[in-house]
Amino acid sequence: MIIRENYVITGPLYQEALQYAERSKAFTSNRHDFHAGGLENKKKKMFEGKLGEKAVKLFFLDNKIQFIEDHTGYDERDEYDFLLVNKTERLKVDVKTRTETYHKRTLEMVEQARSHPKDIFISVRLFRETNAVKLIG
Repeated sequence: MIIRENYVITGPLYQEALQYAERSKAFTSNRHDFHAGGLENKKKKMFEGKLGEKAVKLFFLDNKIQFIEDHTGYDERDEYDFLLVNKTERLKVDVKTRTETYHKRTLEMVEQARSHPKDIFISVRLFRETNAVKLIG
């Protein structure tokens, strides 16, 4: 299995994340806005989360893991970040992006866990200064 020390998100993947964040900021749930800053902060948090997702995408590609990437519109709630499918299973994957050293736990909102459960959570750490992402687990 190939696991890079860091996944640096640049080029088209970076642009995809940035464009999604810009388009979705007005539609992001207020329940997810834990910080001051309004729409611009929502954009920043969405962008950081999308960078984490792009790192997982690179991991899947490096390891030839077949996946379906979420393509839900920016104004809709997604059901998964990635879907892993084989002949017998369909596993919903959700990527959780940590941005601070004090972020120690992978958190999911109780309501979302109940109403839109996932099968696999992948936790990553984003280093904002370099757009580098480290896979945690």
